[in-house]
Amino acid sequence: MSLQVVQDVYNDITGRTERLSRYFFDAHQIEFSDIENLHRSIQALMEQYHCVGSNCSITIRYIDEKTERVSSFQKFAAQGATRNECIEQIEIEYNFLILLPKTSEAKPYSLEIGLRNTMALPKKMEDLQASDIQRRLSFDSMRLTGRMAIEYVDLAVARSIEAQVEDWYSGLRKQCAGRVHSVIKKAEKATSIVIQGLGAFAVCSVLLMHFNDYPFDLQSLFRAGVVSLFCVILTIAVSRRIGFYAENQIARLMPLSLIQLTQADAELVAKNAHTTGKTIGRVGLSTLSTVMIGLITAYLASVIGL
Repeated sequence: MSLQVVQDVYNDITGRTERLSRYFFDAHQIEFSDIENLHRSIQALMEQYHCVGSNCSITIRYIDEKTERVSSFQKFAAQGATRNECIEQIEIEYNFLILLPKTSEAKPYSLEIGLRNTMALPKKMEDLQASDIQRRLSFDSMRLTGRMAIEYVDLAVARSIEAQVEDWYSGLRKQCAGRVHSVIKKAEKATSIVIQGLGAFAVCSVLLMHFNDYPFDLQSLFRAGVVSLFCVILTIAVSRRIGFYAENQIARLMPLSLIQLTQADAELVAKNAHTTGKTIGRVGLSTLSTVMIGLITAYLASVIGL
């Protein structure tokens, strides 16, 4: 008895189907033509089987929490995304009834493909005036850019559908990290420590210069030591928060996936074109702020009467 028949009998007895899933983490760049190519490739695949019936539905989710659902690819191709708002996610679902050669009854199969537009998530958080926790959770989820799930009876059919989708996805344009981006990401872990060190160095440099003409009696040295320690601790505490801010800015610097179907999506691309430059500017400003805080702290200590 072949595996095809065994799986068919198991489904007849239990009524259960199996599930196969896959997640994607690439920064895909998708336009309508890419979705059209997916639909054609799925149609071509189904020509290899005796497909008794099939349907396709597409759900478009926008960043303003509104949703559109069309019941066929033809309707989607005719009307597209009808709202001029950034798309957050597209969900494409296929259902098939396939009759295999060694079985007597057609069995149901389904394919679900979810594609995310992570480039739109920062704008969504901004529009919703999200809290820091919501922004952090949203950022953590941005690495996941797509998913695929297949409900099946026969494993060989499921594997062929999986291979077809993977082949389509591998052919999509992907946004890759540039050289400057890679260098900045390598320095991410050390950013906070470097900024704290620069702040401590700045305050210590000014205090040491002030010590050149300082009286060396015991009481004066004790007072100088206490005030100096306070200045260093204060500077490090402030620079630590600034360092974490700079580190978070670098952590959020990553290639983002894009689904460009509306004019709002196109405007989003233009807005995010200089993200790397802005991040470098923020990190540089954070570093300069830390040094200035160290210098000002040490100067105030000397004016107060170190």
